[in-house]
Amino acid sequence: MAAFTRKSLNARLVGLNQRGLFFSTKLEVKKWNREEYTRGVENPIPKSPQLKPFKMENPVISQKKYRWCSCGLSGKQPFCDKSHQGTSFLPIVFSIEEKTDAIHLCGCKLSSTAPFCDNETCVKLRDTQ
Repeated sequence: MAAFTRKSLNARLVGLNQRGLFFSTKLEVKKWNREEYTRGVENPIPKSPQLKPFKMENPVISQKKYRWCSCGLSGKQPFCDKSHQGTSFLPIVFSIEEKTDAIHLCGCKLSSTAPFCDNETCVKLRDTQ
């Protein structure tokens, strides 16, 4: 079997994800089903809730710890609501160290700079559709 990175595999199969299909790194295509998704699928690719960043204005500096959803299942995107339980995903915990007007959190869940948007991955994914 050819070796794929998670990023390249998702870029090739993003069209399936956008139509509500789920796939794993074993290239098994399945109809999206939340219950099945959380039952021990090995190396799952996260669900991409949107192919653009989430803009967060006036984030709290230093004192607050944020939990960014890495699985894409949270109903409170881009933050974790523990929907990942039963999967191999864990939230990325981060805080803001410098004052800023806004931050852009990854919406596709595949950014190379997660939890922040790298401004490249979403564009590439949209271009493959």
